[in-house]
Amino acid sequence: MPRKLEVNVNNKEFIINALKDNKRLDGRSLLEARRLELEYGEGLGSVTVKLGESKVMCSVSCTVTSPLPERPYEGQMSISSELSAMAMAHYESGLRGNTAEEEATLNRQLDKAIRRSGMVDREALCIVGGEKVWSIALTLHYMADDGNLVDAGVTACTAALLHFRKPEATVVGGEVTYHPLDERTPVPLAINHTPISFTFAFLDTQDTQDTQGGGDIAVLDPNAIEAQLSDACFMVTTTPQKELLTLNKQGGKVLSVERVLECVGYATERAHTLAKQIHDSVNADLDRRRIGGIV
Repeated sequence: MPRKLEVNVNNKEFIINALKDNKRLDGRSLLEARRLELEYGEGLGSVTVKLGESKVMCSVSCTVTSPLPERPYEGQMSISSELSAMAMAHYESGLRGNTAEEEATLNRQLDKAIRRSGMVDREALCIVGGEKVWSIALTLHYMADDGNLVDAGVTACTAALLHFRKPEATVVGGEVTYHPLDERTPVPLAINHTPISFTFAFLDTQDTQDTQGGGDIAVLDPNAIEAQLSDACFMVTTTPQKELLTLNKQGGKVLSVERVLECVGYATERAHTLAKQIHDSVNADLDRRRIGGIV
């Protein structure tokens, strides 16, 4: 992973000492996330998410394709993204750039949380069994990186898929007719659940003997400096129904079972609030367009 920021010793000590007093540089408490904002573009399925100063745009598109031979009644889904100097000047694009590993890690996390978790019912994407299915493509653009691109990316993908509508297709006698959006109301995707991601960064407090049990401090939604100083990051993806979708840890620090359970418990309790914010914002924009909202 590239070293994006260089933090000198004095700044590091100041940040750690502030965290010991339950304070962060941006005024948040340890388990307080930054403000989440969602903006919708002109097209259906186009969403820009701002998490503090981090900014991610996601757009969804669909095409008709042939199903995979081993899954003739299932549609397809793909997620692609690229880090570039637009997000942070340190980033270099391309396979030989210094961001290839971090970019691959982000894509894996998004793929696990969205596609592999089964957020979208892929059987509902079937048009003609064994012949034609919908292929859903998500494209992410990281516009600014101030830490925690995973949570911002998962939120952007989730909101974009809830917001997206595909053309209605009718099958008569083996012939498929695709109705333009101005002819028939577009159809929402069949959604199984709403993935919500939470990232915790663990920072070593060094001389602290009993802070949060074990000489380390956990902060929710780390910004870029906190992530750079952390010894490990732990990501939890869950649903408002408290179903765990993914657990992932990065970094060499060993986390105790108690710390893992604390993070999971906090995430499952908070997921409903964030899911409601996402659903409310999607419904508000769809109502503005006079298109039926989501449930």
